[in-house]
Amino acid sequence: MTARLIRVSERISYLVSNEKIDVNQGSIFSQLEEQLLQETIRAFPQYFQGLAKFKEQFQEYPIEHVRAYSYELRFNTAMINMINKLKLHGFGFCKPEIIKKSERQVHLKNVYDLSLALSIIEEGKNADSIVCNNHSSDETGRVFILTGPNQGGKTTFLRSLGLTQVLFQAGCFVPAEVALLSTVDQIFTHFSSVETDSDSGRLEEEMIRFKQIMQQVSGNSLLLMNESFSSTNAREGAIIAEEFLKALSIIGTRVVFVTHLYEIAKRIDKINAETQGKTRLVSMVAGVEVP
Repeated sequence: MTARLIRVSERISYLVSNEKIDVNQGSIFSQLEEQLLQETIRAFPQYFQGLAKFKEQFQEYPIEHVRAYSYELRFNTAMINMINKLKLHGFGFCKPEIIKKSERQVHLKNVYDLSLALSIIEEGKNADSIVCNNHSSDETGRVFILTGPNQGGKTTFLRSLGLTQVLFQAGCFVPAEVALLSTVDQIFTHFSSVETDSDSGRLEEEMIRFKQIMQQVSGNSLLLMNESFSSTNAREGAIIAEEFLKALSIIGTRVVFVTHLYEIAKRIDKINAETQGKTRLVSMVAGVEVP
């Protein structure tokens, strides 16, 4: 788009300084467009002379600088259009309040999954069809173990937290009624491995991916886990997950772990007592609304 505008500017500069043009010599316009442009120049010469001067003044300006702003402008324009579209269907957004990074806190009221909201709109539904949630992460606990029945909205809740953090750090309004957040240095995801043809097997693949995360994660990171270590039996999966959660507690990482490994949730008090990490584990249970 930027390159086209520059070519248009060059064409305007030529038209201003010449009464006639050759529409067959590399023009980016059709003949009709060329004629319309000529008539417009004759009607409003003062504006086009200004454009020609602008082009001459900034002809040597690095186009890469302009292109960077073009990308940002397109992103922000698309974001505004999306927010306006969602608001028409009753979805709320708010300007998030920034909490110091050192405080490592998050407080969200009526946060919802943006991707689900967009899907709901496509189905012709509105905001009444979505469930919003509250969430706080601070010195009382930053490692959350989320259990509950299938179709209880656990993965949806996980996505809502991740998307809200991303939008916040991109300088955007976020899908919530109230949002107070600290920035994170990195966002990691660890989801249960799908079937694989590799010789290493699903569990080993999950372990390799988690090892890579552990080598980079810090106390200022966010880790979203969805059914991690479910590729093995419940007992072995719980043992593996518990050891990783202890390590993350010691580091102080902010974690939300969606799981069916109920044994971990039952052992939270014991894990906290044994670990004495920089943050505590907290149990959350998702529920299904009954009409």
